[in-house]
Amino acid sequence: MDIVDQIIQARKDRGISQQKLAELTGIFQSVIARVESKKSSPTVEFLNKILPALDLELTLKSNLYLPNEIEKVVCGLPYSRVYVGRSSDKVYKFDEQYILKISEDIDSLKLEKEKNEWVNQYINGSKTVSFLIENGKAYYLRTYIKGHSLEEKRFIHNPHKLILILKEVNEVLRSLDKYNCPFISPESSGKDFVHGNLCLPNIIVDNKDHFAGFVDLSDAGLGDRNLDYAWLLWSLEYNLKTNNYNEELINELNIKISDYDYAKYVLPHALAKDK
Repeated sequence: MDIVDQIIQARKDRGISQQKLAELTGIFQSVIARVESKKSSPTVEFLNKILPALDLELTLKSNLYLPNEIEKVVCGLPYSRVYVGRSSDKVYKFDEQYILKISEDIDSLKLEKEKNEWVNQYINGSKTVSFLIENGKAYYLRTYIKGHSLEEKRFIHNPHKLILILKEVNEVLRSLDKYNCPFISPESSGKDFVHGNLCLPNIIVDNKDHFAGFVDLSDAGLGDRNLDYAWLLWSLEYNLKTNNYNEELINELNIKISDYDYAKYVLPHALAKDK
């Protein structure tokens, strides 16, 4: 049982809802939900607030096996588990310098690496350090994108600024349309470049709030740009807990998206998410 499972069990044993835990700790309920569903990694700040509230202690283990080539790069760096992507994959962050993804689905992780490398020829992002196959697993080590996720409180508390940042993000996406991406997005069909999972946690900005890179490009490729816009609208509404800013986002991005496209791309997946 990992630390996230322990948090879930302790919360349920004490009869505390996610909303109540949010009130006790000052952490957004949506953040707690993402960590518990293992869509986001529990940060040190998160654990420092959650664990005391649930009378839990964190026990660290250092038994992670690494191929020699990767061990030489990250040796001595503190690391933590990052809970993202497919449940069978394991992702680790090394001291805000590197991200390591380990997967038994070798072909899928190799494709993700190739997509990441293609995208980052043209825009800011994570750079490949090493890709190895050993003991039936693929190990993909890349640089960590330093910056801030758009789901941070300071962005959520300033929706107008957040939307202006998303306007810049959209310009970055559209700049990739002209490069004839060799990959196809599995979630839609079309001739535009799409991220494939364009939600606020997957967008990183620097300290000046300018675009720094995308996270999770596994579904990126040519497709229908409305796939990204549908997910962006959903993510904005989900994090702000209101749809009052949807029209402002649509106007700033100068886009048109029908109710049909929104329902087609988002609803089947959103209904399955743990809110």
